[in-house]
Amino acid sequence: MLTIRKEQFQEFKQNALKSFEQEMLIHLKNYAPELFHIRGKCCFLEVIMAGIRRAEYYKFSNCGPTRLYIESMFTLGFDFDTDPQFPWAATILKKTDKTHQMIIADQLYRAIHKYLNECMGYNNEHMILALKKFNCSDQLFNEISSIYYTESLLALLNHLYPEKFDYVGKKQLTILIHEGNRIAEQYCILNAQEKALFVVLMYAFGYGILNDPLYPWIKNVFENKQIKQSAGRMNRLYNKTKLYVKEIMNNL
Repeated sequence: MLTIRKEQFQEFKQNALKSFEQEMLIHLKNYAPELFHIRGKCCFLEVIMAGIRRAEYYKFSNCGPTRLYIESMFTLGFDFDTDPQFPWAATILKKTDKTHQMIIADQLYRAIHKYLNECMGYNNEHMILALKKFNCSDQLFNEISSIYYTESLLALLNHLYPEKFDYVGKKQLTILIHEGNRIAEQYCILNAQEKALFVVLMYAFGYGILNDPLYPWIKNVFENKQIKQSAGRMNRLYNKTKLYVKEIMNNL
């Protein structure tokens, strides 16, 4: 009878993992070609490896569900499983203790498909228009009121991306605003317009933008201690994001 030693099994597991990572890299290069062109192989591998760990946390061990989880990080954002914009994701994933992973994966796929249909448009036209609006939004942030902050910011989110606004709803977006304020204030960002910019970026790229390797300039700007004033930090963040959006648009 064939006996597999523990070290042989670990080597087999590592080889299988490396093979899966490479398969995912090829798949995601086709799944998000514009993003791959900008961010490159190393960045994508970082997200893939993080996605594998996250998928294991939710007891996804099969390739199909793990692949879906990683795709979801690209579609919804790095921390989509805790994002207030997608409360259904946490609800679905928390079922893994009692439900087979293939059933969970199917439910997650259907929920994401519904989101894409309602928010992105047939040829991503809603998302593309939202990106164009962001790159012309300089003056819109001046309309954010410190007195009526939440209401004026909700109006801005609705203007920038009305399809997503209707899908997520005011209740969850208000939670997102409060969370965005809390995180921004940890970095001593207190001005209403500056906090609003951070929330808009979470709205566009996901709740976990400070952790997401796909948008490294966001964390870099936030943690740049050479920028003494929060206004300077936010100005740099806005300009860098506009350059990124322009590059994405040029590659579509």
